[in-house]
Amino acid sequence: ISSYSLIGYSLGGKVALTLYQLQAQKIPKLLLLAPDGLYINPIYKVVSGTSVGRSMYRKLAKNPRPILAITNLLNNLKLIHPKLHRFVHVHMGTGRQESDRWRIYHTWLLFKHFRPNLELIISLSKRHSGNLNVILGANDSVIKPKYGKKLLQSGLDKNNLHFVNQGHQLLTKETIDYIITQGLWQKS
Repeated sequence: ISSYSLIGYSLGGKVALTLYQLQAQKIPKLLLLAPDGLYINPIYKVVSGTSVGRSMYRKLAKNPRPILAITNLLNNLKLIHPKLHRFVHVHMGTGRQESDRWRIYHTWLLFKHFRPNLELIISLSKRHSGNLNVILGANDSVIKPKYGKKLLQSGLDKNNLHFVNQGHQLLTKETIDYIITQGLWQKS
């Protein structure tokens, strides 16, 4: 394949950033929707990057009741955001099979090796095509809008950073309409 364009959403954004870092000369167009990789969550860093964190997760994969009780307590005391509470219950809850929790664990371990260098990626974009656009949800509590500031500090042109009035779920008709009306994905 001599060239290909990429769209990456959430965790797929981290993959797209990493591919672009490795093969920018082959990728004339990169569109990122709420891409992971702009910020490394400290919890993720501990769980995937330390033996203590991995050991704790393995125990919780077998028996998630302690983490569910702790997040319930923290949520009742209003010490964590309700969306974090919901995230833990959706991904670790008793409605999930143990195999699902193991799949999440192994995915986190795999993706810890994807470490996009934002300064390098933006520099490559300017050198090869300049056609890197990022869309963030203005109400996203996962990939927060403030992470866009890091992109600007890394050299992304402010005209290539876009905000839509949505949360993290950007795979919507509204986002597609925005991409079309802003001309972010046109034939080269």
